[in-house]
Amino acid sequence: MNRLTSRLASVVAGVCVSTFATQLPGPLPDGAVQLPNQWQLRPAGKQIQLGSFPVNIAVHPNDKYAVVLHSGYGSHELIVVDLATEKVTQHVPLSESFFGLTISSDGKQVYCSGAGDEVVHRFDFIRGVLTNDAPVKIHDKLLRAVPSGIAVDKRQKHLYVANVWGDCLSDVDLVTKKASDVVLGKRDHSTALNPVIPPEKFDSAEGAERRFEIGFYSSSPDDTFPYTCSVDEKRHRLYVSLWAKSSVNV
Repeated sequence: MNRLTSRLASVVAGVCVSTFATQLPGPLPDGAVQLPNQWQLRPAGKQIQLGSFPVNIAVHPNDKYAVVLHSGYGSHELIVVDLATEKVTQHVPLSESFFGLTISSDGKQVYCSGAGDEVVHRFDFIRGVLTNDAPVKIHDKLLRAVPSGIAVDKRQKHLYVANVWGDCLSDVDLVTKKASDVVLGKRDHSTALNPVIPPEKFDSAEGAERRFEIGFYSSSPDDTFPYTCSVDEKRHRLYVSLWAKSSVNV
């Protein structure tokens, strides 16, 4: 009996291991998603597979395309989705990105945050294809402002940028390409934007190590962390969300 019991136990254990080994986390053939704890989710609507960590979506004015911005630990990129076919039609790599994304009112340009590169990328968007990346400089790359949410007026004369680490809003004249800052917090603007790593050590091994250790940034209790912005042209207003203050600046 002991031998028989032992053999039966081994068979049962093998079946259990085999069964659970096939239930790995991820999408299942019936559309459900298997979680690591063996629970399943059945999302509403249709799912379109994208890249890692999509942070923002903008829909083209003709409702034919969606542009998705990806950040995080995976590839930073823009992805174009054909909404009729529900297929990804283009991947555009970015060196850095962070949340900011908008499509012009005429649908001909796409703008997205360049994060630590201190630029906003400006693409032509023709028949569902992104081309001609023309970065708009917001600040010097040695400074730490980090463009986050962005907005552009209907005539594309002005680009507005909420700088999440710079404690300021940038108003960029898209004709002259000149940017001016509006300080939103109480810190001195030069102090808020000054790099914590000397420029001469920025690209050195020591600079890289210090960037990793301190994350480029020293904060103040008065910092507002402006996260995104929106234009209200009818009322001649610009709204800026202040992440650290639980408020909106008008």
